[in-house]
Amino acid sequence: MLRLLLLGAENLRSNHALEAFPNARVAALVTTQPDYFSSEVTVFLNSDYYQHFTYDESQLNGAISPLERHNIELPQGFSAWGTRFSYHDDWSGRETTEEHWTFGEQIKR
Repeated sequence: MLRLLLLGAENLRSNHALEAFPNARVAALVTTQPDYFSSEVTVFLNSDYYQHFTYDESQLNGAISPLERHNIELPQGFSAWGTRFSYHDDWSGRETTEEHWTFGEQIKR
């Protein structure tokens, strides 16, 4: 599933229709639990909004990238940002830990 998300993001980035949107950024937004269910490939037309999906190093909290876990290479020109957090899931009644990752076009900070 992760390979397909990255392939979709890479192919979308090379789509010439995006040339009309010079500030557009493409990313695979990945939620690892459960089984990448709510993951998606997104086109951000506003690069400032895109930066909200890139996390500071301090937010990694020891998370290991799913790319490392599955031995997948990041597409050229893309970067990886991730965060791990825990919360109480009202539906299951349990504490749940999720990882959210952005695999997207590199940006200048």
